[in-house]
Amino acid sequence: MTFYSFMKKQGYKYLTLKRITKGDYSPRDSEWNYSDIPHLNYVHTKVDGHCFHSDSERIMNLFMQRIGPLSIPVANYIEHTERNQHRYWMNIVGMVVAVTTTHNSTPDGKSKTLTEYNFFYRSFLEKIFAFLIKQATKKNYKVLMSEDVP
Repeated sequence: MTFYSFMKKQGYKYLTLKRITKGDYSPRDSEWNYSDIPHLNYVHTKVDGHCFHSDSERIMNLFMQRIGPLSIPVANYIEHTERNQHRYWMNIVGMVVAVTTTHNSTPDGKSKTLTEYNFFYRSFLEKIFAFLIKQATKKNYKVLMSEDVP
C-alpha cells in the first residue's frame, strides 16, 4: 500500500503547493544541497535542526522552524533512494505533510528543482490549518532559497 492510498483510506485529502527554482548550477549540486545535513544549522536562519539518524539514503531529524515570533517543532523523515529525487514526510504540529523534490536539468545546462508539498487534512478546521501552513510554507520557501543560492 502506498503512502497516498494509506492516507486516503484514513479519510485524508490534501492541498498542494508547487515551487520551482531554476539556477546556474547542476541538478547534481541541487540534489547534494538537499542531502547536506550540516548546512541546515549553518546556512538557514529560520531553522535549528537535530539529526537523529542519517545514512546514504535516509535522514531522520527534528528541527525547530521559526515563523515570526513562534518556534514550531517539525519531525522530518527524508528518503533519497532515487537519483534526482528526495521524498519527505513531516509532522508539523500534528499535520502530515508529504514533499517530493526532483532535480532536473534545463536545455541550457542549468538546474530546475521542482518541490511539491501536500498538506493533509480531514475536517474543515484541519483544512483551514492546512491552508495557513501552506501560506507559511510559501514565505518560508523564499527565505530558504535566498539563503541557499549564494
